[in-house]
Amino acid sequence: MEGGKMSLVFNAGAFAMRNQLTAGMQLRSSLRSFAKENNLLSKKDEEFLDALDDFEQQQIEREARRKHAEKNASGIRQRSNVFSSLCAPRATTSQQAAQKAKQYEAQALSLAQQARVSAGIGDDAAAQELERRSLEATQYANQMYAQEMQLARQEAQERKAKLDREAQDYIEEKKAKQAAEAALRAMKQRRLQEAEQKRCAALNHLETARKAKRKRQQADIEAWGRRVTEGQFWIRQMQLAQRGEHPAQRLAQASLDAYREANSSVTAIAPSFTPGAERTTRGAAGSDAGRSVSTGSITTNMPGASSYLPEVIAA
Repeated sequence: MEGGKMSLVFNAGAFAMRNQLTAGMQLRSSLRSFAKENNLLSKKDEEFLDALDDFEQQQIEREARRKHAEKNASGIRQRSNVFSSLCAPRATTSQQAAQKAKQYEAQALSLAQQARVSAGIGDDAAAQELERRSLEATQYANQMYAQEMQLARQEAQERKAKLDREAQDYIEEKKAKQAAEAALRAMKQRRLQEAEQKRCAALNHLETARKAKRKRQQADIEAWGRRVTEGQFWIRQMQLAQRGEHPAQRLAQASLDAYREANSSVTAIAPSFTPGAERTTRGAAGSDAGRSVSTGSITTNMPGASSYLPEVIAA
C-alpha cells in the first residue's frame, strides 16, 4: 500500500513537470502561435519544435527520477529500523499473529513496488536489496500465518478445556446438591420413623396403663366382693344359729345366701366390671332352680361362684 502511494505521488509529480513550461518551451510556443497566425508554420517546422519540447521534457523527467531515487533510497534507510522491528516473527495470541502477518504482507508489497521503481530508474543494487527484503517479509508473513493457526488451535484447546472444567464443576455441584437433598430426605424419613416409634410407644404405654387400671379396678371389686361375702356369711350364720337349724344346713344356706347378696352388691357397685351382672340381676328370682343343697356339699352352676364361696366344712 505504501509503495502504491509513493508511485502515485511520483506519477503526479511527473505529470506536473510534464505540464510545466520552461523558458525555451514558452519561447517556442510563442513562435508557433505567431507562425500559425501568419501562415508561416510548415509541418516540418512544427515537428522540429515538438521534438525540441519533447527532448527538454525528457531531461526534466530524468532529473526528477534521479531526485526521486535518491529520496527513495534515503526513505529505505529510514524504514530499515521499522522493518527490523517487524523482523521478529513472534506473537502471544492468534489475533496478534494475524495483525503481524498483515503488516509483513503489506511491507512485502511495498518493498516489491519500491524494487520495481528502483529497477525502472536503473538502480539495480537498491532493487536487489528491496527485493531481498520483500522476500524476507513474505517469509515472515507466512511464518506469522502458520503461528496464527497454531495459536488458534491452542486457544481452541484451552477454551475446550475451560468448558470441560466448567461442565465438570457443574456436574459435581449438581451431584453435591442431589446428595444434600437425599440426606435431607433421609433425615426427614428418620425423624418420621422416630416420631412414629414414639407414637407407638406412647400408645403402648397408654394401653398398658389402661390394662393396669382395669386390673386394679377388678382387684378392688374382687376385694369388695370377698368382704361383702364374708360379712354376709357370718350374718347369715348368726341368723341360722338363732333359728336353731342344723350346722351343715346352716353353713350351706349361709354360703349361698351370702354369695347371692354379695353378687347383687358388687353389681350395684361396679356393673361394667362384673361378668354376667345383667343375667344375674334378671335371673335372681329363679336362681334356686340351678342349685342343690345337700348335707355334706354345695353344688351350683352360677358363674364365678367358686371364687367367692368359702370352703364348706363338713358338719
